Amino acid sequence: MSNSKSNIQIFFYALLLSAVFWSCNPDMNPNPTITYTPQVENNSFTDDNMLQKIATLQDNRNVNELLSYIDNPYAEYREACAIAFASIQDSSVVRSLAPLLQDSKVKVRIAATYAIGQIGASSGEQLLINAYENENSDIVKKQILESIGKCGTNKGVVFLCSLPIDRDKETLMLGQAWGLSRYSIRGIVTRQSSAKAAEILTNSTSKKVKFVISHYFALNENIDLSSYRATLKSEFQTTNDINLKINLTTAIGKMQNEKALSFLHTVLESDYDNKIKIRAIEACYNYNYYSSKAIMFSFITHENNNIALLASRFFIKNGVQEDANEYLQKAKNVNSWQTRANMLTAALRYSDEKESISNSIKSGYKLTDNIFEKASLLYALSGDPSQYKFVQNETFYNNNKIISTAGIRALYKMRLNSNFDKFYNEVYEKTGDDLYVEFSLIFKQAIQSQDNAKVYYGAKILQQKDLEFREMYDNTYFIKQALSNCYLPRDLEAYLELSKALKFINGEDAEYTKSFNYRKINWKRISGLDPNHQAIIKTSKGDILIELHVNKAPAAVSNFIHLIQEEYYNDSYFFRVMPDYIAQTGCKRGDGWGTANYAIRTEFYPSYIKEGSIAMSSIGKDTESVQWFISQFPSAELDGQYTVFASVVKGMDIVNQIEVSDKINSIVLL
Repeated sequence: MSNSKSNIQIFFYALLLSAVFWSCNPDMNPNPTITYTPQVENNSFTDDNMLQKIATLQDNRNVNELLSYIDNPYAEYREACAIAFASIQDSSVVRSLAPLLQDSKVKVRIAATYAIGQIGASSGEQLLINAYENENSDIVKKQILESIGKCGTNKGVVFLCSLPIDRDKETLMLGQAWGLSRYSIRGIVTRQSSAKAAEILTNSTSKKVKFVISHYFALNENIDLSSYRATLKSEFQTTNDINLKINLTTAIGKMQNEKALSFLHTVLESDYDNKIKIRAIEACYNYNYYSSKAIMFSFITHENNNIALLASRFFIKNGVQEDANEYLQKAKNVNSWQTRANMLTAALRYSDEKESISNSIKSGYKLTDNIFEKASLLYALSGDPSQYKFVQNETFYNNNKIISTAGIRALYKMRLNSNFDKFYNEVYEKTGDDLYVEFSLIFKQAIQSQDNAKVYYGAKILQQKDLEFREMYDNTYFIKQALSNCYLPRDLEAYLELSKALKFINGEDAEYTKSFNYRKINWKRISGLDPNHQAIIKTSKGDILIELHVNKAPAAVSNFIHLIQEEYYNDSYFFRVMPDYIAQTGCKRGDGWGTANYAIRTEFYPSYIKEGSIAMSSIGKDTESVQWFISQFPSAELDGQYTVFASVVKGMDIVNQIEVSDKINSIVLL
């Protein structure tokens, strides 16, 4: 609070809020393990109704009322106003934020700079360049340079490259590194910017700066790195920073030449951290099959399940027909069910003798009690379209969503098979079934199912131009009916694909307009929390202690606590795990397609997705609901895309062990 506000006034507000809280809070009789402490020190919202109002205006996307706070006499309200616009991302307010770039308070200038970058409109570029030239604070300058990278054009690239590199100015170098990396993530790179990035990487003595600029090389798929192989390799050999080594491994691996491949194999054969090996394995996916098959075969039996899993995916992506039988034999000798399912998938995909392999997969499917293994084996059958009836039956007549979703994905993959015509002829000669007709009926059934996943894949396949689904249906009424049955935001992904399918099939725009149901922030709940309130996620692998970012993401925190109180997450699976990247959960269905009948608004604030960051999952801005993920690696490409509402305090070793099918037993607020 500002020093100009009297202690008496603060005490009065606190006393009044306390009385309201204790008399009206509907959550005061929860599970006895969950308690709230009112009037918590340093909770921004406990003793300041104005900050609550600004956050509510942000949550309601009320631009006009928020604009009135830009010239508010209190710095904390000007700052909160700027941060609100970072979440709203309305390009029309960029000019209105310009005065805050010259604000007397550093924190307000940082907030305004962040907001302009987060809005992403090129109209902010010159404002930021002008602000940099007039700024005295290195901390603000750092944010300006990063924000230019988020919203700027080639003009901003030239500006960033024109700045000198000063080892004694780590903060400015960090801003320059972030700015260039943000450009690279957006796909904007030039010879000049690549040379500058290499110069920063070579000349900086700061581990932090080196890691940030390594994003420039690691996160752009089209950058020409041929001139920088020696530089990147030298940095890899001299650094002891595991995260930097990981990014450099990814960057070198994209070069796709013999020297780069030799480097990757050296990493895999040496005693490097498993996280580095994971990136080396992934990089090998982009190389010739025969150059890496031996080393990948050796890794599918690795004691680290993540390494074995990623090695087995190499054969799905790069396999060849002549080795299909070997994939089948290897599948019999691996310990991990995920690795085994992957090797069976590869065997069936590349074998010409599909019937025996398909029968083996179906036998395994019937024998296992592991739902996720069943789902993986059902998807493995996607390599043999002649098995469509078995998969169809499991898709539409199995009540388990994890299995039925794997089934519709398999059917989708079957229809996209490049050899579908060959399967058509074989099936027609053997049974008389017309696969073109059968699959058109399958996807019509999927669209009529009112199941989010089935509708999505059914609508998506209809948009494949070369499959000519237009000719298979007499009318599009079933698509229109499916659209009318969608409930938003729960069925948003399906709704969007149905709209595109309707447009593609007959050129007709969707007639239905639907509004979202947004959950409001429960300020009584938020006001009683410690600003870093803690909770324990009790998983099947062990406990994870987290702290909630109450002051930064009140909407997400309020929603999360509500769901904890409802025991919503009890017995939820981790359904998506990308090794050394993210572990995702929060879906009651267990297949990633489950959500609630409401959404919450996205909340952005100056932050980075680091190792241990916990963020809301979404399919776009303001579509968050119940799913969330834990980051296992600092992921710059995710910054400013997801609401970070918590972070891991203790238990990252548990997070890194999590695999698909692991469970959240419960979450307990402390």
